[in-house]
Amino acid sequence: MSLLALSDVSVSYGPLTAVRNVTLEVGQGEIVFLAGPNGAGKSTLLRAVAGVLAPSQGKITLAGTPTAGLRSEALVRLGFTLVPEGREIFGSLSVAENLAIGAYLRRDRDGIDEDMDFVLTELPALKPRLRDPAGLLSGGQQQMLAIGRALMTRASLIAIDEPSLGLAPKLIDQVYDILLALREKRDLTLLIAEQSFLRAVEVDARLLMLRSGHVVGSGKARDLAAERSLEGSFFGFEGAAA
Repeated sequence: MSLLALSDVSVSYGPLTAVRNVTLEVGQGEIVFLAGPNGAGKSTLLRAVAGVLAPSQGKITLAGTPTAGLRSEALVRLGFTLVPEGREIFGSLSVAENLAIGAYLRRDRDGIDEDMDFVLTELPALKPRLRDPAGLLSGGQQQMLAIGRALMTRASLIAIDEPSLGLAPKLIDQVYDILLALREKRDLTLLIAEQSFLRAVEVDARLLMLRSGHVVGSGKARDLAAERSLEGSFFGFEGAAA
């Protein structure tokens, strides 16, 4: 059974259909990328998975449970959390308070303390800043804080929207090193939206290419790259893989 399954999912904003007929299965422990240019529908699809938007067509299941009508809190209890585009940290709250928000549905005090220790061990740049307002952190530190907050939910599936946004190349590498290490240590499943498909090729992930709301390519990123189909799918060249 797939951890996450989308079947013929479309998402609309009023009369505008932003995502059309997407089918996708994500297994436990996988890394799956959603890639494509601005306006491709990546963020819209993640918001539909997160319960922020209701699909106009199709079905989404999480851990075998249909998500239609479920609130975001229910999806967190099923093991899903979203790191949104732009991180959406609470700048006036401290780093510690932002992390604590990730555990707001939990009642296992010992488990929360254990996870806080884990987050501060794996993301050591946050430890000396615990009492500082989160808005004073650098962009890279804010991205780490958003990832740490997601870890505090005890999610098994974390979706991350544009983790590279606004970061220098060295910091992007650092963020991905952290994500890959956390995946191994926590047996995480990662669903990552990025404009570029290059990171998917580098980590040998599975890739779903979107353009104007349509799936224009899918499969192992390295296989698609070897077929020289990724550039065509991204830019809409004639003959791109369907």
